[in-house]
Order: sequence, then structure tokens, then C-alpha cells
Amino acid sequence: MDFTSTRSAQKMSSAAAITRGIAADGGLFVPTEFPQMSFDKLVELANTDYINRAQEVLKLYLTDYTGDDTVINPKAVRVDSDYIAFPYMLCNNALDTKEIHILLADNSGEVIWDKVVEGEGATIK
Repeated sequence: MDFTSTRSAQKMSSAAAITRGIAADGGLFVPTEFPQMSFDKLVELANTDYINRAQEVLKLYLTDYTGDDTVINPKAVRVDSDYIAFPYMLCNNALDTKEIHILLADNSGEVIWDKVVEGEGATIK
């Protein structure tokens, strides 16, 4: 899927947009189209956990990445009674990039923040 800048017609792939962050013209990258999902698929996803739902939705937008590109640590860490942290690694062999993230979500699954752990060889323990 291509993403385009909110300020111009500049287009790039999802992997390139993620790597770049902000468009050269200062705009934000938004999808050029919005994928459709059948009602049956929505019902199926409603009966899965948050991680599986997120992976299925993101696959529709991040078409440069394969199922092997994103590795999510299935061991969520409860921060307190209201928040859960998910450490994961995002890798793309085509771009030779590896980013280690920590995602913080509340009990409803709403993402509060998603932080990249900086530094080569950074690990989450």
C-alpha cells in the first residue's frame, strides 16, 4: 500500500513512510486508500486477543511487511491495574532495519504510546 503526504502528492511505500517518519514537505503520511474488511472477518477478530487483532489490521496497511517481519513478544507486562506494556521488535529485511519498541496500552486496548528503544543492539528484558 502506498502512503501520501498531507501536503503534496508525494507517495511512498509503507516501509519507506515508516522509515522516513515525516514527508519531505513536512506533511504527515496517510494511506492512499482504506482497506475493507468483511463483517465475518470483523466478527472473527472480535473473538481474538488484542495482539492478533492488531496484526490482522496492520497487515492491511503495511503491505511491505510479511508475517515474518513483525515479531511481537507474546508476554505482555502488566504495569499496574490500568496499563499493559507489550515489548516487540519490528524488522524489515528489505530495508535492513530493526527497531525494538515498547507499546503501552490501557485495559481497553487503546494505545497510549509506542516508543522505539534507541541504540544498536538494544534489548528488552
